This record gives sequence, structure tokens and C-alpha cells, in this order.
Amino acid sequence: MIKNFRGWLRKHATFLYAMSLAASWAWGTSLVVGMNIVQNRGVVPFLIWGVANSLALPLFGYLAFRIPYFDDIMKSKPVVLFQSVVQVFALWIQMNAIYEITESMIGATAATILALAIAVLFLFLMYTNGIWRGVVLDQPIWTLCYGAMIVIAISGFVLGGDTREIVMLNSMSDVSWALYTCLVLFCGPLMNLPFWQVARKIRDEGKMQAFNISGVLFAVYLVLVYILAAFEFVPFMNLLLTITVCCVSISTIDNAIVGLQEFAGRKVGFVTAAASIIAWPIVIPMGVMNLWLTMGTARIWVTAACFVWCAWKCLYRKERENG
Repeated sequence: MIKNFRGWLRKHATFLYAMSLAASWAWGTSLVVGMNIVQNRGVVPFLIWGVANSLALPLFGYLAFRIPYFDDIMKSKPVVLFQSVVQVFALWIQMNAIYEITESMIGATAATILALAIAVLFLFLMYTNGIWRGVVLDQPIWTLCYGAMIVIAISGFVLGGDTREIVMLNSMSDVSWALYTCLVLFCGPLMNLPFWQVARKIRDEGKMQAFNISGVLFAVYLVLVYILAAFEFVPFMNLLLTITVCCVSISTIDNAIVGLQEFAGRKVGFVTAAASIIAWPIVIPMGVMNLWLTMGTARIWVTAACFVWCAWKCLYRKERENG
């Protein structure tokens, strides 16, 4: 039976990889942030932000192994060290997302304990066979997210009160903001250790189509986010929203923990992840968005440096061939 199950997983590996990539890319912030963009900035900034989000994974899959020397640079110790720091931030952001969405419902102390408990649980779950285990676990978690969001949308039509008035655009500054986030988003997968871990497996197995499928799956998720933004939530819908945000956060927590094993091995990665979880309460006051913007800005500069490094290596090789 176990052998048959493993055979089924391998047979459908392309879709499983795609679903896991989409789930890991979502982050616990994207649902609430996406709704806030629609409600406060308008449809146009959301479309720009959403298209960039949906294209980020296919673009990563297209560029990752086509840019000369880029894969080698991504394996270098300085870059992997930076990417490991990004994973610490990713872990903190997901824990903050769980904390912020549950605090008003269960209180600050219980929300802190819940976020810590979830992180510790996946710390141990991801200790062995982390990459493939994360891919498999993401399937039911992400399916639950889709299902919960559809139920919320149906509840909005049946149970909801007034719908929100959505504007096309509040101000041109919102368009500028959305265009800046495109740069942050396109740099995201390139500086994401778990994505490189999975991408190398996808390349080795010849499943590169998974990146394109992941973009479609993420676009479906964002369509649901847009629909939810139109409703005034009732308590039942808020409960389902809380569960959904927790699930989205979990689908990134597992991959962040696995990513931390890349720099110095499984044991050091485990200790680093454990220390990050213990230290998380210190950064709670920063909030989700401040953590994300701090990390996002750093990713842009490091990505730019990596491209410059690639260009220098290409020029150096050309000079040697001509010399």
C-alpha cells in the first residue's frame, strides 16, 4: 500500500511540486494584505501586485538555470548565508501572521503559544526528508485553503451583510507602490532557499512545467482573495479566515525550516530554526509588514549584486577566451 502511494506521488510529481510552490509562495500575509490592497488602494494596484505575484514563480523557473553561472552563485556560501537569514525572517513573518490573526479571538498570550506550538511541531516534522515531506504536506494544507476561501465566499453571499464599495484607483501613488512591489516580488523566489532546493529536484526530474502550473494555481488563489475583499465579514467568516491564514502560514513555515538546513546541514539547521523560534517573541512588535519590507528591500540589493557577479564572470570568461 505504501509502495503504491509512493508510486502515485511520483506519477503526479509535476502537479504536487506546482501546488507546493504556490503554497510556499503565498505566505500568511498575502490573504489579508491582498484584501487590504483591494479595499484601500483599489483594483488597479491589486491587479499589478497580483500579476507580479502570479508571474514570479514561472519567471523564476524560466531564469534560474538559463542565466550563466547563476545557479553556482546561488550555491556560494555568502549567498546561502543571506538566504538563510531570509528564511529566519520568513519564519518570523509566518509566526507573526498567526499571532496577529488569532490575537483578537483568543488573546495575546494564547496567540503567542499557538504560533510557537505550530512552529515547534513543524520543526520536528521537517527534520528528516524535509523537502519531499514539505511537498506532500502542502497538498492537503493548500487544498484546505482553497476550500475554506470558497466557503467564505459562499457565506458572504448567503450570510454577509453589506458588500464593500471597491474603487478602481485611489491615487497614482498606489500605482507607484504596486510597481515597487513588483521588484520585491520578482526578487523573492531568487533569494528563497527552499525554492532553489525544490527547483533543483524539479530540474533533475524534468518537471519544469511545474513552475508554470504554480503560477496558475497562485492566480486562482488571488482571484479568491479579490472576491473575499468585497464582503463585510460576519463572525463565521472571520473564523474561517483565521483558519485559512494559519494554513497559509504553515505551508511556508515548513519550507522555511527545511531551507535553514541548506547552509550547514540538518543538525545546524535544526538548531538555527529552534533558536529563531525562541527569539521570535522579541520581533512581535515589528509587525508583519515591517518585517516583510525590511527583508524585501535587502533581497533587492542582494539580487542586484548577484546579477552583477554573473555579468562579471561572463566578461571574465570572454576575456580569457579572447586572450
